[in-house]
Amino acid sequence: MEYQYGIHSEEDHWNLTDYFRRRFRSVYPSFLTAFLCLYLLIAIRRSSLFYLGTRWTLLLSFAGLDGYFSSAFQTYYLVGEWFLGGMILLYLIYPVIRCLLRHRYSTWIYVSALLLVFYLTADFNLLAVSPLANIFSCMISFTAGIFFERFVRRESGKVQGYVLLINALILLAFTVLKGKTDISESVPLHLAGFLLFQCLYQFGTFIRDGKGRWKITAAYTYEFYIVHHVILDKLLRMSAGYGNGKFRGVYIFFYAAVSFVLSGLAAALLHAVAGKITCFFRNAVISS
Repeated sequence: MEYQYGIHSEEDHWNLTDYFRRRFRSVYPSFLTAFLCLYLLIAIRRSSLFYLGTRWTLLLSFAGLDGYFSSAFQTYYLVGEWFLGGMILLYLIYPVIRCLLRHRYSTWIYVSALLLVFYLTADFNLLAVSPLANIFSCMISFTAGIFFERFVRRESGKVQGYVLLINALILLAFTVLKGKTDISESVPLHLAGFLLFQCLYQFGTFIRDGKGRWKITAAYTYEFYIVHHVILDKLLRMSAGYGNGKFRGVYIFFYAAVSFVLSGLAAALLHAVAGKITCFFRNAVISS
């Protein structure tokens, strides 16, 4: 997000309409294609469009928020997991965050207020969403990513190494203090997430992909994320009772490998179908 739309990008004078249009195209065609396929199969099997007895929660599904609020309401959640809803909410509020981070004083006010609210809500299940997944917790990770893009990624490898070391030491300190204080579990989990991201980023800087294989693979990661847990769940249901005994580890490895392959194939198919649908509606709008 910050790499594309940040204050240092070429799109400094960005168009808000264009921003939301791009975000919509990146999220909804694939999600709605996958959701509608599964939803219609279930609705036909149960002979009812509102087979859960509620109607308004179906709106959460079309908005991509059903997984995020599935702990608070009975939703038609089928694909996307909770993180999709958190990502969509962050996309909606990013223009506001971007404006606040353009000036020094508003940046300090925003970061201070966010840290305070995060501290006060770190152990709350807001709308039944777990503390680690509530919107303020998501904003902490989102904001950390913005600062990484602005102040760390462009620096030398030595500076990035220092940031990595400092993060690791802070995580170690919080882990040691965890059992002696009332520190929320969300704090060390966030630090661990930052540390893992930095490690993966550092590892990625050593990869040279002359033929663009990683870029091709990355094109399907979102669709993979949408479908993989559905396929894994189906496989586990089919294999119930076969994963016990001394060969349990072999079964787990086998089903994980099969689910990975099937998810990759399904992701490629979903990506292609969603792309065709997007092109169809885009051409229909242009021709009209």
